[in-house]
Amino acid sequence: MNKTTIENYKITNIKNYQLDLIQPYESLLENVELETQAKIRTALENKLIITRTISTEEFIGFYKSAPHRSGGTLTKANEVVLTPLINTLTRFNLAEVHGVYNQNGELCAVSFFLIYLNRLSVMLIATNEKGRNTFADYFLINEFIRSSSNKNVTLDFPQNAKENWLELIVGFGATQTLTSHLTRNNLPFFYKLME
Repeated sequence: MNKTTIENYKITNIKNYQLDLIQPYESLLENVELETQAKIRTALENKLIITRTISTEEFIGFYKSAPHRSGGTLTKANEVVLTPLINTLTRFNLAEVHGVYNQNGELCAVSFFLIYLNRLSVMLIATNEKGRNTFADYFLINEFIRSSSNKNVTLDFPQNAKENWLELIVGFGATQTLTSHLTRNNLPFFYKLME
Protein backbone atom coordinates (compact mmCIF):
# COMPACT_ATOMS: atom_id res chain seq x y z
CA MET A 1 0.00 0.00 0.00
CA ASN A 2 2.97 2.33 0.58
CA LYS A 3 3.97 3.57 -2.86
CA THR A 4 6.88 5.88 -3.50
CA THR A 5 8.53 7.63 -6.42
CA ILE A 6 11.79 8.47 -4.62
CA GLU A 7 14.52 8.44 -7.25
CA ASN A 8 17.39 7.69 -4.84
CA TYR A 9 16.13 4.16 -4.31
CA LYS A 10 15.96 1.14 -6.55
CA ILE A 11 12.44 -0.28 -6.22
CA THR A 12 11.84 -3.99 -6.85
CA ASN A 13 8.39 -5.57 -6.57
CA ILE A 14 8.36 -8.96 -4.82
CA LYS A 15 5.48 -11.42 -5.23
CA ASN A 16 3.69 -12.43 -2.06
CA TYR A 17 0.50 -14.40 -1.35
CA GLN A 18 -2.01 -13.38 1.30
CA LEU A 19 -5.30 -14.67 2.68
CA ASP A 20 -7.49 -12.49 4.91
CA LEU A 21 -9.03 -14.57 7.72
CA ILE A 22 -11.59 -12.02 8.95
CA GLN A 23 -14.50 -14.16 7.71
CA PRO A 24 -15.92 -17.26 9.41
CA TYR A 25 -14.24 -20.55 8.46
CA GLU A 26 -17.28 -21.71 6.45
CA SER A 27 -17.10 -18.57 4.26
CA LEU A 28 -13.35 -19.00 3.74
CA LEU A 29 -13.95 -22.62 2.73
CA GLU A 30 -16.17 -21.43 -0.15
CA ASN A 31 -13.10 -19.83 -1.79
CA VAL A 32 -10.99 -22.99 -1.49
CA GLU A 33 -10.51 -24.83 -4.79
CA LEU A 34 -12.40 -28.13 -5.15
CA GLU A 35 -9.18 -30.13 -5.53
CA THR A 36 -7.83 -28.59 -2.31
CA GLN A 37 -11.11 -29.38 -0.51
CA ALA A 38 -10.79 -33.02 -1.65
CA LYS A 39 -7.23 -33.18 -0.24
CA ILE A 40 -8.42 -31.72 3.07
CA ARG A 41 -11.17 -34.38 3.26
CA THR A 42 -8.60 -37.11 2.55
CA ALA A 43 -6.35 -35.74 5.29
CA LEU A 44 -9.26 -35.75 7.76
CA GLU A 45 -10.12 -39.33 6.80
CA ASN A 46 -6.52 -40.31 7.61
CA LYS A 47 -7.13 -39.12 11.20
CA LEU A 48 -4.07 -36.87 11.34
CA ILE A 49 -3.33 -35.11 14.63
CA ILE A 50 -1.80 -31.64 14.95
CA THR A 51 0.28 -30.47 17.91
CA ARG A 52 1.89 -27.16 18.78
CA THR A 53 4.32 -28.59 21.28
CA ILE A 54 7.15 -30.03 19.17
CA SER A 55 10.61 -28.83 20.13
CA THR A 56 12.86 -26.67 17.99
CA GLU A 57 15.35 -29.53 17.70
CA GLU A 58 12.61 -31.90 16.52
CA PHE A 59 11.40 -29.32 13.98
CA ILE A 60 14.88 -28.67 12.56
CA GLY A 61 15.79 -32.37 12.50
CA PHE A 62 12.60 -33.20 10.57
CA TYR A 63 12.93 -30.22 8.21
CA LYS A 64 16.52 -31.14 7.31
CA SER A 65 15.63 -34.74 6.48
CA ALA A 66 12.26 -34.11 4.80
CA PRO A 67 12.23 -34.58 1.02
CA HIS A 68 9.46 -31.98 0.48
CA ARG A 69 10.24 -28.49 1.82
CA SER A 70 8.75 -25.06 1.12
CA GLY A 71 12.18 -23.44 1.29
CA GLY A 72 15.72 -24.50 0.55
CA THR A 73 17.95 -26.86 2.49
CA LEU A 74 19.26 -25.83 5.88
CA THR A 75 23.01 -25.39 6.10
CA LYS A 76 24.87 -25.70 9.39
CA ALA A 77 25.12 -21.90 9.47
CA ASN A 78 21.33 -21.60 8.97
CA GLU A 79 20.76 -24.08 11.78
CA VAL A 80 23.02 -22.15 14.17
CA VAL A 81 20.96 -19.00 13.58
CA LEU A 82 17.52 -20.64 13.34
CA THR A 83 17.66 -22.63 16.59
CA PRO A 84 18.00 -19.69 19.03
CA LEU A 85 15.73 -17.56 16.82
CA ILE A 86 12.83 -20.05 16.99
CA ASN A 87 13.41 -20.61 20.73
CA THR A 88 13.26 -16.87 21.44
CA LEU A 89 10.27 -16.17 19.19
CA THR A 90 8.21 -19.04 20.62
CA ARG A 91 9.10 -18.01 24.18
CA PHE A 92 7.60 -14.54 23.53
CA ASN A 93 4.58 -15.93 21.58
CA LEU A 94 5.82 -14.39 18.32
CA ALA A 95 6.01 -17.75 16.55
CA GLU A 96 4.51 -21.23 16.62
CA VAL A 97 6.01 -24.55 15.58
CA HIS A 98 3.43 -27.17 14.59
CA GLY A 99 3.75 -30.87 13.94
CA VAL A 100 1.35 -33.32 12.28
CA TYR A 101 1.30 -36.98 13.35
CA ASN A 102 -0.34 -39.88 11.55
CA GLN A 103 -2.43 -42.66 13.17
CA ASN A 104 0.75 -44.55 14.09
CA GLY A 105 2.14 -41.59 16.03
CA GLU A 106 4.77 -40.80 13.37
CA LEU A 107 5.66 -37.18 12.67
CA CYS A 108 4.87 -36.54 9.00
CA ALA A 109 4.78 -32.74 8.62
CA VAL A 110 6.07 -29.62 10.40
CA SER A 111 5.59 -25.88 10.04
CA PHE A 112 7.01 -22.66 11.45
CA PHE A 113 4.71 -19.60 11.64
CA LEU A 114 5.68 -16.05 12.60
CA ILE A 115 3.07 -14.01 14.47
CA TYR A 116 3.23 -10.23 14.54
CA LEU A 117 0.28 -7.92 15.21
CA ASN A 118 -2.39 -8.98 12.68
CA ARG A 119 -0.04 -10.90 10.37
CA LEU A 120 0.58 -14.65 10.47
CA SER A 121 3.47 -15.60 8.19
CA VAL A 122 4.09 -19.16 7.04
CA MET A 123 7.89 -19.31 7.08
CA LEU A 124 8.68 -23.01 6.59
CA ILE A 125 6.71 -26.20 5.89
CA ALA A 126 8.06 -29.69 5.31
CA THR A 127 6.57 -33.15 4.79
CA ASN A 128 8.02 -36.61 4.42
CA GLU A 129 6.58 -39.20 2.01
CA LYS A 130 3.92 -40.37 4.50
CA GLY A 131 2.87 -36.77 5.02
CA ARG A 132 2.79 -36.12 1.29
CA ASN A 133 0.60 -39.20 0.67
CA THR A 134 -1.90 -38.19 3.39
CA PHE A 135 -1.87 -34.45 2.49
CA ALA A 136 -0.53 -33.50 5.92
CA ASP A 137 0.60 -30.10 4.58
CA TYR A 138 -2.98 -29.28 3.48
CA PHE A 139 -4.27 -30.50 6.84
CA LEU A 140 -1.78 -28.27 8.65
CA ILE A 141 -2.70 -25.09 6.74
CA ASN A 142 -6.42 -25.89 6.97
CA GLU A 143 -6.27 -26.31 10.75
CA PHE A 144 -4.31 -23.08 11.11
CA ILE A 145 -6.93 -21.25 9.02
CA ARG A 146 -9.75 -22.85 11.04
CA SER A 147 -8.24 -21.79 14.38
CA SER A 148 -7.45 -18.24 13.18
CA SER A 149 -10.62 -17.56 11.17
CA ASN A 150 -13.13 -14.88 12.13
CA LYS A 151 -10.27 -12.69 13.39
CA ASN A 152 -8.77 -9.54 11.92
CA VAL A 153 -5.62 -11.31 10.75
CA THR A 154 -3.94 -12.04 7.42
CA LEU A 155 -2.19 -15.30 6.59
CA ASP A 156 0.94 -14.45 4.66
CA PHE A 157 2.81 -16.91 2.47
CA PRO A 158 6.46 -16.11 1.72
CA GLN A 159 7.60 -14.88 -1.68
CA ASN A 160 10.43 -17.44 -1.75
CA ALA A 161 8.12 -20.48 -1.73
CA LYS A 162 9.12 -23.15 -4.21
CA GLU A 163 6.99 -23.48 -7.33
CA ASN A 164 5.44 -26.81 -6.24
CA TRP A 165 4.10 -25.16 -3.04
CA LEU A 166 2.22 -22.50 -5.01
CA GLU A 167 -0.52 -25.07 -5.76
CA LEU A 168 -1.14 -25.40 -2.03
CA ILE A 169 -1.02 -21.64 -1.43
CA VAL A 170 -3.33 -20.67 -4.29
CA GLY A 171 -5.63 -23.63 -3.62
CA PHE A 172 -6.61 -22.12 -0.28
CA GLY A 173 -7.68 -18.90 -2.00
CA ALA A 174 -4.59 -16.81 -1.28
CA THR A 175 -4.20 -13.93 -3.72
CA GLN A 176 -0.96 -12.57 -5.10
CA THR A 177 0.18 -9.18 -3.86
CA LEU A 178 3.28 -7.13 -4.57
CA THR A 179 5.59 -5.89 -1.83
CA SER A 180 7.99 -3.08 -2.66
CA HIS A 181 11.61 -3.74 -1.80
CA LEU A 182 13.71 -0.57 -1.63
CA THR A 183 17.51 -0.52 -1.91
CA ARG A 184 19.89 2.40 -2.04
CA ASN A 185 23.59 2.49 -2.82
CA ASN A 186 25.41 4.98 -0.55
CA LEU A 187 28.88 3.95 -1.68
CA PRO A 188 31.23 6.60 -3.12
CA PHE A 189 31.06 7.20 -6.89
CA PHE A 190 34.09 4.97 -7.72
CA TYR A 191 32.63 1.98 -5.89
CA LYS A 192 29.25 2.44 -7.59
CA LEU A 193 30.99 1.98 -10.96
CA MET A 194 32.19 -1.48 -9.87
CA GLU A 195 28.72 -2.60 -8.82
